[in-house]
Amino acid sequence: AAFQDQVEQFKRLALYLGGVAVNKYGPAIQDKQTVLAAISDCVMEAYVADTNMRRLLKLRATQGEDKCKVPVDMVCTYLTERLPELHAMVDRVLVSIAEGNEEEYLPYLKATRRLCPQLGWDTLAAKNRIAEAIINNRGYTW
Repeated sequence: AAFQDQVEQFKRLALYLGGVAVNKYGPAIQDKQTVLAAISDCVMEAYVADTNMRRLLKLRATQGEDKCKVPVDMVCTYLTERLPELHAMVDRVLVSIAEGNEEEYLPYLKATRRLCPQLGWDTLAAKNRIAEAIINNRGYTW
């Protein structure tokens, strides 16, 4: 359930960045290609996270919890590693939107931290389990 919430955090980041940009630029946002590209990247990441989580939940429902350990490792590792990278990109764009004005961008950065707390997941152990499963199966495991 915690990682399902993390998928929602990807979506919230995209919506928040889009909202801040539209509030700042209004119709002139069409000329802000780097900001639009960042919003697009956030939307794509949210889609990837959501699709992977839905696929995992469907697999879990049809094959049971025991057969889903490696897919769980894959999805949770992806979410855990990708969210901080996405956060960093969003932070850079928010600072740019604020034109470096600390009084303007600090509240943005605080808001993103509230929207998206990071979950703990042992990605190194999960990657080892994934690699072991691939080796044992002599190929892709999902």
